[in-house]
Parts: sequence; structure tokens; C-alpha cells
Amino acid sequence: MNRALGCATLILVLICGCDAFYQATGWPDPDGANTNANADSNSSSKPPTDTGQVGLKQFESEEEFQEYFTEQVSTDQRYGTRGGLGGGANNVTFDSDMAPQAGADAAPATPAAEGEVSDSGGGTWDDFSTTTEQEEGVQESDIIKNDGQYIYVLADSTLRIVQADPGEALQELSSTALEGYGRDLYLLEDRVVALTLQSGIYRGGAMPMVAQESLPAPVFEPPRVQVTVIDVSDRSNPTIQSTSWFEGTLSSSRMIGADLHLVLVNYPDFFEPVIAYREGETAVAEVDADDILPDYEVAEDGSDPVSGNTVDWPDFYYPIDADGYGMTTVISLNINDPTAFGSVGVVAYPGNIYASTEALYLTDSNYDFFGSVRQTSDIYKFAFNDAGPELVAVGVVPGRILNQYSMSEYQGYLRVATTVDRSGMFGEEPSTNNVYVLAQEADELAIVGRAENLAPTEQIYSARFSGPRGYLVTFEQIDPLFTLDLSDPANPQVVGELKVPGYSTFIIEMGENHLLTVGRNTVMNGSFVFEQGIQLSIFDISDLANPQLAFTEQIGNPDAWSEALYNPKALTYFAAQDLLALPVEIWEYAYGWPAWDGVVTVPDEPETAVADAGIDTDTEPAPTPEPVAQNPVSEESFNGLYVYRVTPEDGFEALGQMSTVMGEGYYYNSFTRGVFMNGNVFAVTDRGVVGAPVTAVGTTPWEVLFP
Repeated sequence: MNRALGCATLILVLICGCDAFYQATGWPDPDGANTNANADSNSSSKPPTDTGQVGLKQFESEEEFQEYFTEQVSTDQRYGTRGGLGGGANNVTFDSDMAPQAGADAAPATPAAEGEVSDSGGGTWDDFSTTTEQEEGVQESDIIKNDGQYIYVLADSTLRIVQADPGEALQELSSTALEGYGRDLYLLEDRVVALTLQSGIYRGGAMPMVAQESLPAPVFEPPRVQVTVIDVSDRSNPTIQSTSWFEGTLSSSRMIGADLHLVLVNYPDFFEPVIAYREGETAVAEVDADDILPDYEVAEDGSDPVSGNTVDWPDFYYPIDADGYGMTTVISLNINDPTAFGSVGVVAYPGNIYASTEALYLTDSNYDFFGSVRQTSDIYKFAFNDAGPELVAVGVVPGRILNQYSMSEYQGYLRVATTVDRSGMFGEEPSTNNVYVLAQEADELAIVGRAENLAPTEQIYSARFSGPRGYLVTFEQIDPLFTLDLSDPANPQVVGELKVPGYSTFIIEMGENHLLTVGRNTVMNGSFVFEQGIQLSIFDISDLANPQLAFTEQIGNPDAWSEALYNPKALTYFAAQDLLALPVEIWEYAYGWPAWDGVVTVPDEPETAVADAGIDTDTEPAPTPEPVAQNPVSEESFNGLYVYRVTPEDGFEALGQMSTVMGEGYYYNSFTRGVFMNGNVFAVTDRGVVGAPVTAVGTTPWEVLFP
């Protein structure tokens, strides 16, 4: 961005406000705020073939598969118009005369038994913390894992195993080089499953966009995901059992028992080698299905590699309304026999991914290629069967889905929270929020219950469903917490509401009667909202109809940041020992912007909040505040871990901070995680690990620095 454009952009933001800016430009709002909602389901930007139907069909022949791909390339529907899986109005169909056939047999999913720790090699929940996960029995990946004695760290392309118990024996036991860049880890007893990524690359020849007849075609090595199963029964000498690689980029994954479920995407750019660009025109080369279909290769210790197509053309579905030529593949493989995997594909793009022990759900993306928000979200349900994933139902709900925590399956019903963004030429139709309950009826996910038009003008910042209850946090200027009774799927009810300053981006249940949230504190000046730092909160929901704010804890100045604000896996809540840890970055406040030292009393109606703060914008202009001193804990920069003891009775007790600036000079950690283990706490980064007793957090007597 050049300087003139940057200045013009800043002026537009100041004049219009952030939301208005994103609506005016159509650029995606990095904070997830409302964007241009005019490209709704009937937008003229859609291709002429748009019928307004939501659904998938299977290809009836290899020729049809090739012709569909060729047609999409020829019309250059590179990234489609819907930006996600499917789109359109509320007319749902699922056209399939053939049951999906998996590529190979896979063992059935085996959920972890109740009370087991799915990612542990021993011990219990009372001994050590684990990765934040949404559903019991569904293991989620992270960049680190631990089992009560050892910490497993995937840093760049290396798996490092650190002995962390006892704390005074903290040391790196081994390092194992892996192929590709480290993305995720899973832990199952004495085996680690590492997911690494390799980017696509052209080797030699001319790039497709500038190809010349006289130059040779480039050799393209597509991006791929590698699954490495490692035996770590001897932590000092891990051994690789198998490696499996699949063409594509990793969108998400889950693990249930020994079954690993992957969602991979092959974006249109990956297919450039089969497209020849000449004089600004697109010509499609003569290709067959094998040139289009993604490949795989599996190599087990002592056996010859097995390779082929990850998904064959009969196992691919395509939207009734064509939408580009990217491909999403859902793969289920058992780590005991990785050659026997099942798969199914969709010619579309993945959005949010949610998984229960029974099924995996894919939704659309939030934005299309031009940054516009769709006003509907399609949902595809893939059941976990003996032969692999099977596409069994399709549904659609109004609005967009924030993230995986906005979905939850309970007693056969899927609950979904959505936001319908502002619409109209000038955004005159306010945003609204909704909760829908869906049930599978034949091959359709049908809406059987709904609670709509919640918190007009606001949008969902966090959601959580748990059993027959649900919780929503919306935000525009004041943060309402909504409590929901979902015990009757046909009649979901909002039963309680509480307005407090700030907003929450992640919600955790603390037992049955309290919620723990992380988010940001805010204050108002006139019609402007200013963020003041990280905010931890405890809500009392013992009376679901009358939620109360019990405790808050403020961290840092307006520039304070935490990965836990957008990545729940960065927040470590160890309920068994009432302990909490989160990474925090605080930068010395150097810009001279004032902090607001007034306290906003939250009224019954949010529009009176400004008046209650001492500002009457109807009779006088908003005053210009004088700069005030910052929060004392924010006066110096900090990068590391904040550790608390947290209880519903006493709130937050700060136990101290652990700096993760290790070694000589400053090093920016690409991630920081907190681990509680047998009375000790460890801050784990790609740089190394520091640890201390929970009773003496600030001392950090133990440290291991990775080479």
C-alpha cells in the first residue's frame, strides 16, 4: 500500500468509522466485523448457472468430471462467487443415486471412554493439563502435547521431547527431524502423530502466467500434508512407524481414538500446471481425471510405498450451482493401518469445521474472493462410518457462522449460532443474531427450532453450547451475555441477558454454575469504543435467567495482546487444580493515546451507556480527555505467561508471570503455551521451555533452551 492510499484509507476510517469503512470498501474486517452484505444469495455477481439451490450431486462418469472441471477453468471461476461450500437460498436438495464409496476400508472410530484422557500416555486429569478441546472424546491438535511427565513440542520441522517431571530434571531428551513445516501434534499413549506442511513450488521452465511457446512447461510440485506416526515409547530414541502424504493444504483435523480425520483443500492455483495462458486468454490443456485428482503416498516401516488418487472421481460431489474448481477432501485414516483410509471430496472450499464423535460438519467460508459476506451458510454433514467419511446430509441457515464453537451436536441435534450482517445500499438494515436447531431428516439438515433477531445492530463475538444450555456474547458498544435453554429442540429460548462493558471471545464452563471468559475490556467516549486491554471474567449462571458478573481481571494497556483472544488452545484452564495460564504480550505504551479513567456503569439499555458515563452527546460535544497514567502492570513491555488461581468463590488470584524471552538477545516466540504438571507450571515456546513450582511462578528456576 503506497503512502497516499494509506492516508486516504485512514481518513476514510476516521470519517466513517471502522464498520462503515469495511462496508464501503468491501474489504474483509480483520476483527470479524460486518462487511459489505449486499452480495446476498441473489447477488448478480453469481454465475448465470445459479439456480438458488443448495445441494450436491455426484458425477455420473469420468467424462462428466473432466467436463465440469474444464468448464469451470474456461469461465475462470477460480475462487467461485460464494467463497465457501455451496450457497444460495433456502431450497435444499441432495441429489445422489449412489452411496459414497470410500477409497479404502478404515477402522471405525473409537471414542475415548468417559473419564479417559485421550491425548495422554498415562496419568489423569488431576495430574496435568491438556489441550483445550470442544467435545469429550474428540481430540484436537496443537503445536504441543504433554502426558504428565513429558512435553512434546513441534517447532518448525522438529519434534522435541522434553522431560518435565520432576521439574528440576527439565531437559530435552531427543529431537526428531520431520519433512515439512510443523503444524499440529496428536498424542495417543506412546505414539505421536505429527502433521507437517510442504508448500507448492515450481521447478524450472516458465511460470504459467508468463509462459512462452519456446520455453518448456514448468515442473510443479504441489503442496502436501504429511502425517508422520512416531513411536515414542523410548523418549530418548523415537522411531518413525509410518509416513503418509496427501496433496493439498490442511484446513483442519480431529482424532477420535486411533482414527485421524483430515480436511484438506486443493485451491485453484494448484491446478495451474494444467492451464496454459497465452496472450491473456485461458486455454485448457487436454487432461484426464488423474491430472486433476489429488494424490497420496503411504510408506510404512519395512514396506514398499503405496500410492494413488486420494479420492477417485465417483467419490467427488459438486454443488448444484457451480462455484469454481477448488477441491475439499475429507480423509479418515487409522494410524494402526494408514494404507486403509476412506475419503470423499467436494468441488468447493472449506469454511468452519466442527466434529462430534459421530460426524464432521463443514460450513462455508465467511468471505468470498472480494471480501463480501454471504447471508446464508451451508452445512454439510459427513458421518464417520466403517469405510470412512460419508456425506449424508446438507442444510442451510441464515447468517454466517463465526467459528467451530458456534456449532454443537447434542442428542442427535445440531445447534448453530449465526449473525446476519447489515444489508441495504447504505447498511440501513441492522445486523441480527440467531440460534438454529437442525435435525437430519433423510438427506437434509432441516431447521426444527429457532430463536431469531437477537441483539439487533450487534454481532456474535463468542458462542458455546453445552448439553441443554447455550451461551452467546454479542458486541457493538456494550457486551450482552445471553443464556439459552435448549432443552426443547423445537423451541430454543433466550432466558437471560446481562450487559457489561467489553466483550468475550471465548467461553469455558466452570462447573454447572459459572462461566470463565477471555476477551477485551472497552470503554466509551461519545460514540467511540476504545479497547483497554485483555479482560478475564467469571459469570455466575446459577440462575440461568439472571446471569451475573462475579469477577473481572484486567491485563495490560490497550496494546496488550494474547493469542488466547482468537485461539482457544492458547488458553490453559486446569479445572482440577483451579489454575489458569495464558500468553500475554504487552508493549510499552509509546503512542500518546489517552486511556479513559472513567468507569462506565452499564444501564438496562445500551443507548444510555454514554450518558451514564457522564457524556451527553445530545446537548454537548464529547469532551477531549486528558492523557492519564496507564495501568501499572502495563508500564513495561512483557512477553510470556500470566498464571492465576481462579475459583468461583474468590475470583482471580495472580500467581505471577513467566517471561519467555530466553537466551541472548530478543527472540519473538511464534507460540507460547502454558502446561500444568504435578504442582508445576511450564511456559512452552518454539525457543524452549521454562518452569517453576505453581507456588513460586515468578522465580522460573528451570529452563531448557532449544538449539
